[in-house]
Amino acid sequence: MSDTIARAFKIDAMTKWRRKEYEILSQSSHLSYIAAALTILSGKLGQEEVFAPAIFELASVHSPHTIFYAAATTWYFSRLSNSVLLGKKAGECAIVLDKENDWHQRMVAARDTLSDVMLKHRSTQTGGHVEV
Repeated sequence: MSDTIARAFKIDAMTKWRRKEYEILSQSSHLSYIAAALTILSGKLGQEEVFAPAIFELASVHSPHTIFYAAATTWYFSRLSNSVLLGKKAGECAIVLDKENDWHQRMVAARDTLSDVMLKHRSTQTGGHVEV
């Protein structure tokens, strides 16, 4: 399978996963969310028998899912916008890649690092695949 086809498959799988997550989020959001969130107690990460307010910097049992969702969303949009943001041809992208430019090198390295880490840990969060 070519790299382009593999990348397209991963993006398609992540699109389906994001839609499923969005459906859950859209059903659970309400104007009273902040007031309700301030009253929630959650198990601390690594100390599930200890409960604390589940907002404002608590590493809770839900943190791995939340952090994974943020990383997956960043990965998803970085891959969808990859050629439009940083490309090779003027007029087809926002920034023409200059391999000698330190900031361009950092952008590519950050994008690739996020991609590697996110894809490596995806199986631990989604059971190895993204369900439709």
